[in-house]
Amino acid sequence: ERQWIQVRTPSFKKWFGDWEGGTVADAILGDPDIASDGALLKMEAKAQRAEAKRIYDALKAGGPVETADGRNVHFLTRGFKEIKSHSADPHTLAIVPILKEVVASARYIGEGDVDAKAANKDVKAYHIYARRVNLGDGSMVARIVIREDKNGNQFYDEESTSIENVKEIQ
Repeated sequence: ERQWIQVRTPSFKKWFGDWEGGTVADAILGDPDIASDGALLKMEAKAQRAEAKRIYDALKAGGPVETADGRNVHFLTRGFKEIKSHSADPHTLAIVPILKEVVASARYIGEGDVDAKAANKDVKAYHIYARRVNLGDGSMVARIVIREDKNGNQFYDEESTSIENVKEIQ
């Protein structure tokens, strides 16, 4: 019984890996896609950024979004600037129209490491979520990171968002 409990502790899973995580990954891949109409992917870069900013500003003004496990996630003004400046992949902008739904329904997959650089920014934790999406050109998995500060406030961490093709994951 002690070993059964021990292999399920956060410290064990952090050291040896989340051996139970396969069930979460299978569930994520088994979820239906949250679909976007793909309109942003069809735009030229400048128009894509302008439309994504308009949508992101409306999302930000709408207040926090609650995750499936009860975290209230805020979208910051600097968030879109980060998305825009760090986004070589147009999918990072193309997720903006469905971002609220993605954050609200994503599955929790674990904690990320807080490095010394992040600690200087008063980061307490990174909470990692994933959700299957279709941005107009096939099924993908969006990896969403929620940054928690030392005061308990939680924010969408746009710098850490990544989107990968489902075929590359399977």
